[in-house]
Amino acid sequence: MTTNLNGNASFSLKTKVARGRNVTATATDLDGNTSEFSAPKKVTRR
Repeated sequence: MTTNLNGNASFSLKTKVARGRNVTATATDLDGNTSEFSAPKKVTRR
């Protein structure tokens, strides 16, 4: 995934997540280092 100049990227999940639940994400670099978890984002569509 590539980010824009502000560091934002969009994506869609290939799994069902119930509306109202929270999801988080991490990023992994080429050396296998991971970022902290993102702030939770509430699912609004299904």
